[in-house]
Amino acid sequence: MTGARALLLGLLLATPALADDPAPPINDAAACRAAGGRWQRTDEVEGCRLRRKPEGYWRFFGKDDLGARYLKARALMKAGKLDGPHDEYYPNGRLRIRGQNANGEETGQWTGYHPGGQLAFEVEWLDGERHGKLTEWYTNCQRSTAGEYTKGKKSGAWSRWYVNGRLQSTGEYTDDLRTGTWAFYHRDGPKLREGPMVADKEHGTWTEYSLTGQKWREVEFIDGQRQGEYPLACTARGGTWDVDHAERVDGCLVDEVRVGRWFGYYGDGAKQWEADFNGGVPDGEWIDYHPTGEILHHGEYADGTPKGRHAWVDPKGKVYGQSFINGGTGEWTAFYPDGKKKEEGHYAQGRRNGIWRFYFADGGIDREETWADGQRNGPTRSWFQGGDLKVEGEYSSGRRHGVWTAYYANGRIAWQGTYDQGARVGDWQLNHWENFPESRGIFESDEKSGVWTEWYNNGNKKAEGPFEDGLKNGEWTEYWYSGEKWRTVTYEHGVDGDPARQECEARDGEWQIDPEKRQVGCEICRPTDEGPPAPVRVGPWTWWHPNGQLERHGEYEQGQREGQWQALYDNGQAMVEGIWSGDIESGGFSG
Repeated sequence: MTGARALLLGLLLATPALADDPAPPINDAAACRAAGGRWQRTDEVEGCRLRRKPEGYWRFFGKDDLGARYLKARALMKAGKLDGPHDEYYPNGRLRIRGQNANGEETGQWTGYHPGGQLAFEVEWLDGERHGKLTEWYTNCQRSTAGEYTKGKKSGAWSRWYVNGRLQSTGEYTDDLRTGTWAFYHRDGPKLREGPMVADKEHGTWTEYSLTGQKWREVEFIDGQRQGEYPLACTARGGTWDVDHAERVDGCLVDEVRVGRWFGYYGDGAKQWEADFNGGVPDGEWIDYHPTGEILHHGEYADGTPKGRHAWVDPKGKVYGQSFINGGTGEWTAFYPDGKKKEEGHYAQGRRNGIWRFYFADGGIDREETWADGQRNGPTRSWFQGGDLKVEGEYSSGRRHGVWTAYYANGRIAWQGTYDQGARVGDWQLNHWENFPESRGIFESDEKSGVWTEWYNNGNKKAEGPFEDGLKNGEWTEYWYSGEKWRTVTYEHGVDGDPARQECEARDGEWQIDPEKRQVGCEICRPTDEGPPAPVRVGPWTWWHPNGQLERHGEYEQGQREGQWQALYDNGQAMVEGIWSGDIESGGFSG
């Protein structure tokens, strides 16, 4: 029995009882008295009692965050037991759960909803236990879980998804425990690992993959413990063996800090490097490998700084180059497997110093930085791989300082502004790819402040108004994509003052503003059997004429027109108005 059901029955059984003949379904005090019963009403429950037992429809009440009383549940009782329709509600009045009871137990399909009205779950019950299919959804109507229960326990095939709709995991359960082959996936789609589970633990040979989809390697597990010298040593020291499928690295983390031996891999699974870490920085041996397995580079690190001789060689042992760092000081050059430079710079007393350059694998320059005492200090530039300038600016004591400019690959300025010790200050500009301005305004202490102006990508003004502490605050003027004025709206600490928008956000909906069609309203979603979720209009929707006058407005619920609707001419006079119910004209039309 669920907690909610136990609470409902507890409220009933804790109240006094009267007697007489049943006559279900009883739904109000008059029907209760006609049946010879007595209507019971408290702040928490109301319903009829016959022969000392609850009978007919009972209502259960709660209080919202403001202390207001609301209908929490409505359920049919027979001879003191839940038997028949069962509905539960949110404080906003929307349905939360709908199902059926039989002889005091849940039975058949139960359906749950998110506070905004989106479908949350569907599950089958039998004799008070989950038995049959279960499907759960996120508020964006992407499936989150699908599986089956057998007498209250997970069984058979189960799958879980990320909120973006990508598969997260798939496998089978037996008596609530994962068994057989399971596969786990990255939120962007690629499979990460696959292997056998025994009694809810990894056990046997598992295959791991890189984010490119290539097979990375095979690893052994026993009772959920990854095997191998280094993973076992990591567990023994109280650490966690971390596997980064994106970067293709793994090693031991203790309190989220790298310690012990760490490894990096090429896309085909071949070892790319291995190194000793202490306190999160290289400390000890470091070895880089060629894709074919030969040693590319070997050297030592001390507290994050190269130590002694470091040499890079081709697969046959011919030296590409070498660096000597003695006492933390010396010139440093590292190389890619084909002999092209990877990075070059100078160490002074264990810290980077002077000009450092980093290169792409094709030999082109990636970025150039100025360092002093181990911090970026001075001019810096970075480039796109094709050679065009990407970003330029300066650092001071490791923080951005002075004027910075970023460019699109087409050479146009993406953004430009001033930093003061890492914080954006003064005049800033952001631009669209097409070279039209996107926004202009002032930053104070890294937050937007004062009047800002925004533009569409066609060059027309989009909006203008004040920011305070990085949030829109005060009166804003907003425009349609075509350039005509749309409205004047007041924001409070970043929140649109429009009650319809606030209601939309409360429903986890998407506030839709179409500047070309000049329409505004809220959409939630509905799951579909195939393909992406379907958008569903809810709440107030409004359309405008090109001259800014209202064109029509009204409300939707679950995609259907409900209540009063009105259409107007572009001079503001009413054209037609009337009432809709279930998307059907319901009467009261005039005009």
